[in-house]
Amino acid sequence: MMAKAFLMGNVGTEPEIKEIREGRSFARFRVATEERWMGKDGEWTGRTHWFTVSAFGKTAERCATLKKGTLVWVAGRLQTSKSDDGRVWTEISAEEIRTIRKPREEAGGAQSGSDGHPMPFDRDDMPGYESSGGDSVPGPSGEDIPF
Repeated sequence: MMAKAFLMGNVGTEPEIKEIREGRSFARFRVATEERWMGKDGEWTGRTHWFTVSAFGKTAERCATLKKGTLVWVAGRLQTSKSDDGRVWTEISAEEIRTIRKPREEAGGAQSGSDGHPMPFDRDDMPGYESSGGDSVPGPSGEDIPF
């Protein structure tokens, strides 16, 4: 079995790229996703979630073009690790990373809303997303759930 993860968010730290054994590349960076909803008071509120993304080989080499603020789509495996001192963390081991939109500075500005927050992405830009005609996010059907 495998745990897959799909993220769409903004690169929050410049990728750290290293060469590891036998000339193979390794990259690690952080991605911020934003969850927004309308509260009972009618005001929009939200929460930011941070994820660590790691990549190897050619995928890591392509991370050299990513800059802080770039909107990316990441597909990969959930990878849990444990340090010698007992700390445990989970990160996404990227199998595919796609640039959706460059940072505001490179794209000519004006990509934020009137409240200064980044404008939500266009769902048509999301790979594999098929609009259902409504505002709901499609979920698994009963047959897709493995238990």
